[in-house]
Amino acid sequence: MYVGWVCHPNLYIDVFNGQVPLNSIPMVVDGHVCKVLARTGFLPTVLIEEKKPIVKAEDERSKIEMHVKTKYSYGDFFAIDYGAFYIGINYCKETSPQCSKCPVDDLYRKNVQVRAY
Repeated sequence: MYVGWVCHPNLYIDVFNGQVPLNSIPMVVDGHVCKVLARTGFLPTVLIEEKKPIVKAEDERSKIEMHVKTKYSYGDFFAIDYGAFYIGINYCKETSPQCSKCPVDDLYRKNVQVRAY
């Protein structure tokens, strides 16, 4: 995440003065990001822990990055990651998701059994 914050040309920290292309800043992909991408249906399938509906974010990271790059090859991957994280923390709660308040509610498949932890 630190790399994204110091490299992103649209943030005030940009130590590289816009020399780093948006599509080369890595995604962080934590449990909340993976959960939101699974619940919205962006990911057609997601690996989950045995006996619990908890996403295996670390195991999903490369698949998520590849899937995002396929759909948005010149996109801002860090912004997609941060946006999904923001939604995961603020709206897409583990046990009581606030779907009606969520800005991407119309995209959701409501697969709320998938969790980050």
